[in-house]
Amino acid sequence: MKENKNKKQISKVNEYTIFSLNMQFFLTIADVVLFILYLLNKIKVSILEIVIGITLLVIGYNNYWVYRRKNYTLVYVIAGIIVIIIGILKICGVL
Repeated sequence: MKENKNKKQISKVNEYTIFSLNMQFFLTIADVVLFILYLLNKIKVSILEIVIGITLLVIGYNNYWVYRRKNYTLVYVIAGIIVIIIGILKICGVL
């Protein structure tokens, strides 16, 4: 039989991939909850920005190691770092 060479490869499931995928899931839920709290109670947006930045970093990690999609990994990592820096600068009072 012929194998399909265009088939995307996903890494094997182990405790590290499950942990990183669970982290992505829980951080995404935290993002949604914090966004709703921001809309309702006007919590500090810097906390939301830091959690979104961490979520982007975890998504970039999962893209590289779990899903083997290396195209957007750099975009996620750069965006995550920028959002975290902006959030920290807002907490410090610079922005």
